[in-house]
Amino acid sequence: MRIQCWINKNQDKVIPYSIFYKEQEFVVTSTGSMCFCNRSNIESIEFPLNSKIEIIGERSFCHTQITAVKIPSSVKTIKYRAFFDIKCLESVEFSENSQLDKIEEKAFKYA
Repeated sequence: MRIQCWINKNQDKVIPYSIFYKEQEFVVTSTGSMCFCNRSNIESIEFPLNSKIEIIGERSFCHTQITAVKIPSSVKTIKYRAFFDIKCLESVEFSENSQLDKIEEKAFKYA
């Protein structure tokens, strides 16, 4: 399942492991294109330890205020401009046993 935008009741910016819909569980495997783009109130993003995210979509977090991000080991691709123009981004950490295979053009440009 691709997640388009998720902010829980507490306004935390958490990419959940799964979402339940009509009593069925759907595991989140990617972030949608531009799902959090231009949301200036976002300063952090959290992925659960058991994340199954494989793709961080195009422009998913561009133009946000994220200062640090830890990429889950399950991520295989970071798409075009996923973290574009995040001027306050100070740290990008890749999890141990990372499966990352591809970082597309301009994924971290101006970050």
